[in-house]
Amino acid sequence: MNASLSDPELQESVQCYRELCCGGPGRPEVVPGVSGKQTNSLVLGLKPGNKKIATSQEVGVDALGKTNWFQGLWPTDFSMPEPKFPHWEISPVDATDSGVVIRRKTYNDPTRQSLAPALRFELEREGLASPLFSGGEGSGIDFRVGNLLRLIDGSGELDRSFELIVHSHFLLLFRVRLAGGGESRLHMNLEFDAADVGVVEDGRTWRLHNLRGWHGALLQSGASEDEVLGLAVFDCPTEWERDAVIKDGIAKLARFDSLWQRLAEAQSIEPFSTGKETPREKNMVAAFVNRALRNTRAGGQIHQPSLLEFYGPEWDFGDAVWINFLPACRYMLWIAPETIANSIKTLLDFQTPEGMVPQAVFSRTTFDYSQIPNISPCVRDYYVFTGDRHFLGQAYGGFKNWYRWWMTHRNPTGNGIIATGNAGQDLYSAICEYKDNGTDPNDPVVFENTCNPLTRTPEIAGRPERAYLPDIVACQARMAEDLAFFARELGHMEDAVYFENEYRRIKEWTNENLWDEATGFYYPVVRATGQKVMKRTNAVYWLMWAGLVPPERTKKLLEALFDPKQFFAKIPVPMVALDDPSFNPLCGHWGDAYSWPVDAFKAFEALIRYGEWDRAAEFCRHYNKGVFEAIGDTLQPAEFYHSAGYPCGCPIMGTAGLTPLNFQRYLRDYERGAAEHEWSRFVPRSI
Repeated sequence: MNASLSDPELQESVQCYRELCCGGPGRPEVVPGVSGKQTNSLVLGLKPGNKKIATSQEVGVDALGKTNWFQGLWPTDFSMPEPKFPHWEISPVDATDSGVVIRRKTYNDPTRQSLAPALRFELEREGLASPLFSGGEGSGIDFRVGNLLRLIDGSGELDRSFELIVHSHFLLLFRVRLAGGGESRLHMNLEFDAADVGVVEDGRTWRLHNLRGWHGALLQSGASEDEVLGLAVFDCPTEWERDAVIKDGIAKLARFDSLWQRLAEAQSIEPFSTGKETPREKNMVAAFVNRALRNTRAGGQIHQPSLLEFYGPEWDFGDAVWINFLPACRYMLWIAPETIANSIKTLLDFQTPEGMVPQAVFSRTTFDYSQIPNISPCVRDYYVFTGDRHFLGQAYGGFKNWYRWWMTHRNPTGNGIIATGNAGQDLYSAICEYKDNGTDPNDPVVFENTCNPLTRTPEIAGRPERAYLPDIVACQARMAEDLAFFARELGHMEDAVYFENEYRRIKEWTNENLWDEATGFYYPVVRATGQKVMKRTNAVYWLMWAGLVPPERTKKLLEALFDPKQFFAKIPVPMVALDDPSFNPLCGHWGDAYSWPVDAFKAFEALIRYGEWDRAAEFCRHYNKGVFEAIGDTLQPAEFYHSAGYPCGCPIMGTAGLTPLNFQRYLRDYERGAAEHEWSRFVPRSI
């Protein structure tokens, strides 16, 4: 049933989508019209070649490309249900009388789904139209790897092929080729809602917009008379971006074969497989790898190219985003390590003269606020994995200046312990990840159920800069520690001594001010009063990640981590211990009950830093089991998870959602007796 475009629920749904997935308003307004579907066609003629279309060889079943579950083509196991998140749906895979059909599925929003434009392909010959792909005898899937699909149909007099490149979440590229028979005309039929605002230009270009976004398609002649090239663009957030994607797509059509070859290179999932996965788990592991690889190879709007994952491919296009890197950048070392270096370079290219590194870099703009100094371990990981001293030298100066910026602009009391923001910033800018847009300390119900648990006290009132936060202190310490390592590697001994002293100073301060001997735990502290916020949060494992916890104090923290009544939930680790008196199961987003992959990764890093190799394996198994079950049961990937075992947040599979790949790699090495040898290189040396 098609909803009316003036329906209040639809308007509210679209506005929510704009804010959550597109960064704010900007989608076109559409004048309400009569509901129903209409069709326009783009048409281009072809003269078939004389040679039959040659078939190709599919890659082996263990290669990444056989699995397309999260790419929107089809899973390796056709008996699996369709994924329930935004994806490309390209049919057919079996007999059909409708030809090739392309649309964008949006299962999480049925109202928006009803507005999805669809493309249908057919051939016209001697005045008769027939499906481009019959699905019958003599036709089938010839090639399916990564983001690529080739259909061959030799069921009749006319040999034909349809090749598709899923280039990004906005852009599809395709080619149709013919052999044998007489002249034909390719029809690309555009089916859309009658209320949409659209136009067909010159019979070969189509542009349309509705409440889903801005869409377009075009056909053009290929390199020879027997082929037609085309593209389709769906769901762009603005008209400008739609037109930019079309322009980029036209340029890529001219390099169709080289782009296909680059994307067709198989990537084995062996680095992330223990050999004990169920078929479904193996499919998910391959899907995780595939997502990382797609953005690395396809490029999109990425300049370097960089590593875009969290804000894409479902959300937006960008060049580098802070949360790309942690918690799960390390898996890229076994796939394409240069993407880590390129992403760091992209952020540093936009470092301000004062030293601030923006949280994100986009094609047209950058964020004017920083993120917590949490990405220096990515530089260290890349360096110890590759030995790339040239990159280390490039990165060192930028990170050194960034540390000085924190000490100059985010050191409110002058004691050298940094804050997330300052009182002059709005909540969003005072570190995006601590934003609490619903926080209102004058409304107890709203405040209690929206505010970040680390800042949910009247004294802090949702303002993170009013507190000494254990995770922020840990990030500052780790950045100092990494900078000391970089300086020594590069021979800057005076700098090395300075940053080593910084690390020791922060460590001493942490254990004097955040530790509570009576309860054996570390807590946030109100800056103005020195009062501890007595709630047990998973931020203590950030402190262990940074090596700030003396060995004699770790026993109770580790017991809590593996206690099902505290942090060892079905999906560990919730923001607040499940049995803490302050635990509020209703608190949303960064709420008490939620398990964010960034926190799980920090807990894992804490375990290997303190030499808990066996416990690290136990943690990885438990976490992956919970995540695989959550995704496997719902087929909806997640930004984060409820500790009870189900996905939450936007239906995306960002880098944060790829934490299981790191854990799969660790389990693989652990079961071969090589975990300590392989992973100790990622553990900082003691200062």
